[in-house]
Amino acid sequence: MTSGQREQPVAFTPSGSPQASCSDMTTIMSGFHAAHAIAGLIRIGAVDALSKGAPISLEDFPEIDRKLLRSFFRYLTTIGVVESRGEDWVATASGRELFTERSLGAFGIFYEAYGEVTSRIPDLLDGTATYGSDVQRDGAALGLHCGLLARRLTPLMASTLRAHHAKAALDIGCGDGSWLIEAAVHDPAFTGLGLDNSSGALGLAQQRADEAGVADRVHFALGDAFDPTTWPELDHIDAITTIGVLHEQFRDGQDAVLGTLSQFAEIMRREDIGTLLMIEPELRHDNLEFDAEFHLIH
Repeated sequence: MTSGQREQPVAFTPSGSPQASCSDMTTIMSGFHAAHAIAGLIRIGAVDALSKGAPISLEDFPEIDRKLLRSFFRYLTTIGVVESRGEDWVATASGRELFTERSLGAFGIFYEAYGEVTSRIPDLLDGTATYGSDVQRDGAALGLHCGLLARRLTPLMASTLRAHHAKAALDIGCGDGSWLIEAAVHDPAFTGLGLDNSSGALGLAQQRADEAGVADRVHFALGDAFDPTTWPELDHIDAITTIGVLHEQFRDGQDAVLGTLSQFAEIMRREDIGTLLMIEPELRHDNLEFDAEFHLIH
């Protein structure tokens, strides 16, 4: 940089990719701060209006200090998430992309469900904390945000099971139970059993089933997807389904994955279950930035 020149700030682009090399510390910190800012918008309830292109103003948040809020929106303007319209702010075109259901679902997985894990990386590395006991992901948040993917896949999964004459499914790693609940709502003859290792996710699933009026046909149980000894009885189950579960063992290598599939096969033979439907959206490797985050949280 020649004398008299100033370093230009690196703007965070709402698509998720900074405009400079990820080795640039300014870029790293910009993304870090932007993530917390988005969480702030969610917390104060501003996202719904922004996602619809509606203007928001200081008067919409009387409980927040006006000076603080004005500075906050000035920051969001600087990074291109909102733009000012007099005394109001509206989301930019790229900002509205941040607030779509799909984008907020991905944000919830990384920030809410795994934020506690990634924020404790120094403790995990130096041994002062252990994953699974001292540090755990938020199972309820994970189930909630993964539910978006499950709901989008419901038509595909339901039609596949119908083609195999399956009417009762065990969903392993059910999260908030979205797929089973949606299937039961649309097919009065369908029954389901959801299995998950997160009591928080199962509580949310039960609540959703009650609200949807299918709690008499969709039930949930606590258990480990990779330990069939923890599973409940599988009476009347004629299909096993999983969405985005097997990737939990990718870090342990091929033998671990094959071992799990062998266990599933044995259970299916023993219980006379004819269909196994597995969907693994994480099998894509054409997005290096996403893969980097995926490998970190697992």
